[in-house]
Amino acid sequence: MKKYKLHITVDGYEDFEFALIAIDEDNMLQIHEAILDAVNFKADQLASFSICDHSWIKEIELTLIKMGDEELIDDGISLMKDHTLGEFTQNLPLQVVYEYDFASQWKFYLIANEYTGDLLEATPYMSDIHGKAPNEDDGIERSMIALGEDDLMLLAGTMYEVGAEGSEKSEYDEDGNEDDDDDEFDENRVGNEDDMW
Repeated sequence: MKKYKLHITVDGYEDFEFALIAIDEDNMLQIHEAILDAVNFKADQLASFSICDHSWIKEIELTLIKMGDEELIDDGISLMKDHTLGEFTQNLPLQVVYEYDFASQWKFYLIANEYTGDLLEATPYMSDIHGKAPNEDDGIERSMIALGEDDLMLLAGTMYEVGAEGSEKSEYDEDGNEDDDDDEFDENRVGNEDDMW
């Protein structure tokens, strides 16, 4: 059995870092769960690991669930639960990018080295933490900023169209007369730009 210490940082949160202790037999799904437990995230979003070379170039991707019907291994992609940490530790330090909630774009950087200390509990477990962990809800704001104003306006327009689908206002009132209230309806329905944001 080989033991490893994973030093982990979060993109955009330079004052926060933590470490996990793991063994070679721990699978990557367990590492995924230990990371989310350490930062108190809900674990209800998709996630992936990217095994990288020493220049942080991605070589192998491990996903949480199978995406589609294709054979993942043919695309260099496999499942977290099917691989152990020890499969990727031949050339230390091991460098891994962990991404969680692709909409909010949480990105963690893992660097694993051999650990010579005693195991204090069942692995993987958190051994050290420095700084304040990010709030998971911050990811929503991060994703909104990343989208930009034009993308947000487009998203808002799409949501309006979806909400109105199947409920288009008739051009005629209940007496069969042409309805002249279209402009008033649109103004009340959408509102002005200040009201939207």
